[in-house]
Amino acid sequence: MKSLLSIFAVFITVIVGCDRYTALDRRIATADSLLCVPDSDENCRNAEKAEAILSAINIDSLSDRDLALYSLLMVNARTKNLRQIGNGDDSMITSAVNYFEKHPEANYLARSYLYKGFVKDYIDTTGSGEPLDWYLKGLNLLDSTDCQWRGYAHIRIARYYASNAFVDSVKMISHMRSAIDNYEKSGDILKVEVCCSNLGSYYCTSLNDSCLFYANRAIELSRAIHDDYYYSLSNCTLSAYYCNIGDNNKGNYYAKAAASVGEQYFTAKQPYYYLACSFLGIGRVDSARYYAEKFGIDNPYNAQSLNLKYLLQKKEGHTTDALTTMEEIYRFRTKQLEGNLQRNMMLAELRHEKQKVENEMLAKTNESIRRLLIFVIIGTVLLLTALSAWLLILRQRKRVGALEKKNADLNQQYETEKKATTEIIRRYDAVLSEIEFKGIQRSEENELAMRLPIMTSQQKRKIIDVIRNFMNVKYNGLIDRLKSEGLSDRNIELISLKAYGLSSKTIAAMLGYKDAESVYVTISRVVKRLGANSFNHLLEKFSEGV
Repeated sequence: MKSLLSIFAVFITVIVGCDRYTALDRRIATADSLLCVPDSDENCRNAEKAEAILSAINIDSLSDRDLALYSLLMVNARTKNLRQIGNGDDSMITSAVNYFEKHPEANYLARSYLYKGFVKDYIDTTGSGEPLDWYLKGLNLLDSTDCQWRGYAHIRIARYYASNAFVDSVKMISHMRSAIDNYEKSGDILKVEVCCSNLGSYYCTSLNDSCLFYANRAIELSRAIHDDYYYSLSNCTLSAYYCNIGDNNKGNYYAKAAASVGEQYFTAKQPYYYLACSFLGIGRVDSARYYAEKFGIDNPYNAQSLNLKYLLQKKEGHTTDALTTMEEIYRFRTKQLEGNLQRNMMLAELRHEKQKVENEMLAKTNESIRRLLIFVIIGTVLLLTALSAWLLILRQRKRVGALEKKNADLNQQYETEKKATTEIIRRYDAVLSEIEFKGIQRSEENELAMRLPIMTSQQKRKIIDVIRNFMNVKYNGLIDRLKSEGLSDRNIELISLKAYGLSSKTIAAMLGYKDAESVYVTISRVVKRLGANSFNHLLEKFSEGV
């Protein structure tokens, strides 16, 4: 009897165990099916459901294969849910790669390679090129009919080639177009729209006509799927294109289209910026000022705001104020140049503007002389009138001679300055092109934190460089002094972001630290190392040169 009971107990245990593993298999398969769908309005919800299902699984009960698949799907879900990527994700995806390399399943191994590259893309700050190697390995393993994942691979490779360390325009464009082809085959309209919008923005910087094709296509797709964010963004691209080629009426048309959606879908109020620029271009100064104020014309930390302020002051004839704003722009954008060089550039431009004014005055004077001569000929009957007219003519001619001489001197002086500052202007343009960026200004903390997970490394790098340069000016060469103390670039960036007022959590996301606590500990160590009592004491000490 006891032996029968033992056999029955073992039988029940095996049945329950098999059913338990079957349930686990079903949950993993369900999560996999939720994640392997084209992006759509339901995609975020599907990713959240998949992550919830996976989080409820006890990983101690999983077989080696299920654990590897669980790790791959969990990283996939966290990526789609815009979670903070860190070393934990790297460990999980590495375990999936190791398993599927030993037990080849081409589809899962390819996906493991792709997400290994994605994780490395976020945590690797050395520019080693390792993420690109993983992307290419994953792409080479994918079946030619697996369009959804091939599209994902191509868009990740394209964005990597667009980064600072691996900028290659030809390869970036090629892979982005391949991503579009694959996403079209898989029916993922949202991703097609994103790729077209990215290509439109890229071509806009060089005023290539391809900008029109891809931006218009992105607009058509955004209308079809009711995506107000990319609808506004793509219209801003077209507005920038037409304003840059001098067609301000069309630029104004597309800027109005970009502003027609809710303001919550704007990218940093860019529609207002292009509305102000286009209205300035067509001569409607009042409308330009209205939208410039809505954009934030008095923001001293935004290059676009300063540019609008300068253009308005110049258009309205406030020459002194415009010169002051011009100096602010040069201080903001050319911190790498010496002060004397900046002054020479500003003086050269100011002399050029004055010369134009003098030329206008000369033209008006010549017109006055011609009218006066006609009056003298008609009034020759009266001697006094003729004499008075003749005296007036002599006076005018004397003034004309003085103006002509002054104009000749100004022309000669301008040519001299032009030759002297040609190299200076070239250096300024080179520096300006390096630090130019779009869509960056000091946003609220929660908006910046929300956008950080979906920013490219290039965008983060540009934000960090601008904040670093701004802090150097604001605190009287703080960064230069810290650098002279032998502080590493990474720690200098950490101090710059903290001085700017960002939270430890946001700094961790921007610089790739594990968490906010790591940022706090590192800052404390740097403060102690530099002999300061607190962070504020550090700023005071080094900004005052103590």
